[in-house]
Amino acid sequence: VLSIGPFNYSTMDEIDLLCRLPDQFIREHLSTSPEQEPAHFEDAVRAALVQIRDHPKPLQTVFKEGKPRQYKLEANGAWTRCN
Repeated sequence: VLSIGPFNYSTMDEIDLLCRLPDQFIREHLSTSPEQEPAHFEDAVRAALVQIRDHPKPLQTVFKEGKPRQYKLEANGAWTRCN
């Protein structure tokens, strides 16, 4: 079982702008090793930014009751939330 959180973060006003930037910009400026990133890197960055935008107070909306999120690895390699 993989347990994540709870944790908090600060939001930023520029999230929508960052999500609209071209893939190449995201790869070059939001990665420490652009040549090594997988093909889905830009989509993953955008998804993380949307999560931050949509949950500006994660201790209230993501980690309800101060509990971590827990996931288990399925036989097919997919992670499934178990709480």
